Parts: sequence; C-alpha cells; structure tokens
Amino acid sequence: MTAGVTQAGQGVVLHQNGGGGSLPVVQYSMKTGGIAQIGVFYLITRLFQHFHNFSAGTKFLIGQLRVRRQVVTEGNSGGAVPFHSLRESKRNALGFHRDSSFVPLSVSNYTIKQAAGQPKLHWTAPQFCVKISENREGDQAMSYADQIFIQNCQDILSQGIWDTDQQVRPRWEDGTPAHTIHKFGVVNRYDLSKEFPILTIRRTYWKSALDELLWIWQKKSNDVHQLRSHVWDAWADDQGTIGKAYGYQLGVKNHYPEGDMDQVDRVIWQLKHDPASRRIMTNLYNHHDLSEMGLYPCAYSMTFNVSGNRLNAILNQRSQDMLTASNWNVVQYSLLVIALAAACGYQPGELVHVIANAHIYDRHLELTKALIQREPLPAPKLWVDPGLKDFYDVTLDSFHLENYQYHEFNEKIPVAV
Repeated sequence: MTAGVTQAGQGVVLHQNGGGGSLPVVQYSMKTGGIAQIGVFYLITRLFQHFHNFSAGTKFLIGQLRVRRQVVTEGNSGGAVPFHSLRESKRNALGFHRDSSFVPLSVSNYTIKQAAGQPKLHWTAPQFCVKISENREGDQAMSYADQIFIQNCQDILSQGIWDTDQQVRPRWEDGTPAHTIHKFGVVNRYDLSKEFPILTIRRTYWKSALDELLWIWQKKSNDVHQLRSHVWDAWADDQGTIGKAYGYQLGVKNHYPEGDMDQVDRVIWQLKHDPASRRIMTNLYNHHDLSEMGLYPCAYSMTFNVSGNRLNAILNQRSQDMLTASNWNVVQYSLLVIALAAACGYQPGELVHVIANAHIYDRHLELTKALIQREPLPAPKLWVDPGLKDFYDVTLDSFHLENYQYHEFNEKIPVAV
C-alpha cells in the first residue's frame, strides 16, 4: 500500500492506494481567516510520513489544538461520532507542534453536511455534520484533565477489547462477574506548572483523595479507621486493615549506604542530597507480601526525576477503573509531586501517568457515555501554602482550589470488588 498527498481547490486531500485503487481519506476546506493552506499541507505531509502506522480507511480531521470540536449526527440514530486525537504538551507522536492535532475518525453510513457559518470538512462516504468554533481571545481554556479523560474513554469504547471470554476475579455486589472493555498501554502527561488536572465534567472529591494519599504516604498506614472516607472498607480484614498493602510497604525500613530509612524518607533524602540520581523511586508491589494484602496495589510505583528546578514523576499503574478512580489517582499523585516539590525546594513539573490496563466496567458503560458528552469547564487554580517546607507538615488545609466549577453527577456508581 502507498499513500500520497494532493491539493484540491481550497483544501488538501490525503489518500492511500491499495488493491481497490485510490481511497480519499480526508479533505479540509478552509474558511477565510482560517488555518493557512500551507500550514494544513504541512500537517498532512507530516501525517503522510507516518502513514504506515494507520490502518486502511482511517479518516483524519486536521485542525488546531485550540479549536473546539463537536460532532453532531443528522437524521441517524447512531449518536455522536467519537473523536480520537493525539496531543501532548510540546510535540505529539507524529512530531506535530503543540498547536496542532489530527483526529482519526471511525465512522460509517454517514455523509458530510455543511454547518451554517462553519468551515467545511468532506469525506467521501460517511455522513455527519461537523461544527467547529474557535476559542476567542481571552477565553479560558477548558480543563485539560477533562480532555484527557474524555479521549481515554473514547479510545477504550471505540478500540478496546472485551474480556467476556475470560474468567475474571472482580464481582458485582450480586455476585455477577464484572467484565470490562479495556485498552492496553495508556500514557497521559500533565504539566503541573500550567494546570491542576482535575475533572470538571463531574466533581472529584479531591480532599478525600488527598486524605487517602496522606494515609498512604505520610502516615504509612494500612488501618482503614484512620481514613475520613470509606473507600477501603470493602477490602479491610476483621481488624480493619488492608494487610501489608500500600502504606504498610512505604513504612518498612530498608538499609541504604546513608542509613536505615523507609521508602518515603529515602525519596526525600535523595531529592535534597542527590537530585541528579536516576534511582529516586518507590515500589509497593512486593511479591513477598502479596498473599497478605487485601488488594494488590493498583498504583504501585513512583519514579522521580529532577530537571533543572522542576520535579517530574512517573506514576505506574497496573489497573485503572476509568469511571470510579481515574481522576482520583491523577489528583492524588499530582498533589504528591507538588507537595514534595515544595518541601524539597523545587517547582512542580510533569506527572506522566502510565496505565497498563485502562478499563470501563460493563455496568459503567452508559454512565461513561453520558459523562463524556458534557462540555468541560475552565480548570480551577490550585493554591499551595507558601510556608510548606516539610512533607510531614502537609495537611488537608495545605491546598485550596480556587473557582472549582463542575457539573453535578449524582448517579450511583456500582463498584466491583
């Protein structure tokens, strides 16, 4: 199969040649004052260079990152067509600049229609109406955490694999197996110097998330009675503990050349005395103790890296329940990076979230589909206590969110155990 790029009238057509001949993939027709034609041609040319990464028939929408996109079906019951975009803080996987994006679309049985007063987008067979509106000067950016979450869920729903042919461990309250649709190897990046990554399409109870984080990282506890929330009750034993999981592992002292200390104290020591080290990390997945854990750790490893005066971190997570806890974990470990940065004399940098298995449970499907149709709101501002100099002085009052707007979400979310 070969691919090519041609200019056609007011737009650009990307096509691929296979056994069936030339297949038009996308044509972009620009309005006056829109993206310069040469810019669009450059983007598609870059896409063409990596065309082998995509399957035959993949369709692409070329546009700017600051453009808000909405797909509306006309005369069909298929619902909104999911978008898929690749976007990162500086360059995405194809080398595009940060103010560009491309969106593969999986569509069928639709035709393109012109939205009044909007630029046109043409595909050869599908039918749907694409409305594009550009953010005006002074508009507040929509929450980036929302964009990431929506994109992750759309990817899982459109590209994910079901485990219904497998025996699964989790069960619903009625004993029914809790099956999932999942995607392997999801990686999200959050620049904490620019925005605090919290959802606005639904409320994230960030104080409860912080309380759990401090329970694990500061108190190094496994006693659920020390939590303000009840998120761990289902996994607690008769003594009210989760066994040798999470905080227990962080509290175990180990022997190092610098002395005996636990994993948290070791990280703090390294950040203060050996910031160039590439060995600043924690690991909760201790195989020796797995049989005595109420639940194997999901978010199990943090790796820290100092770049200049910025503290960056990678959170490794083996399993992510997208609807129940995705943003909960992002908020927690963002606050951890911010707290450690303040305590050790750095500015917060990036949090990279690596998820091995990002999934949506079968009984969460409709809730998730409804949730990701909501319009994201502007991200709030995070206030950090300027007097914070010691990680063990962090409290729930060390942070405040200013102007946290969110959509109400009152539906009960069933939890698989």
